[in-house]
Amino acid sequence: SPNPFSSQINIRLPLIFNNNEFDIKIYDLNGRLVFYEKYASKNSVITINNLIKLQQATYLIKIINKETGNSIVKKLIKY
Repeated sequence: SPNPFSSQINIRLPLIFNNNEFDIKIYDLNGRLVFYEKYASKNSVITINNLIKLQQATYLIKIINKETGNSIVKKLIKY
């Protein structure tokens, strides 16, 4: 289910993703990369700030586990 947000999002990760480093990529629906940062999860939660500049729209967030290469894609809605 989509995650609505305005300026920050909290994403709960599966336990297999815990305590690893990630690449976080957010794409618009045209496939353009609009946000990229490296993160480490604590307690299986990632908090992403600095999203106030994104326009109101639907986005896809891709979370890539750098250790295993596993990834998750979720739909986001900026309001």
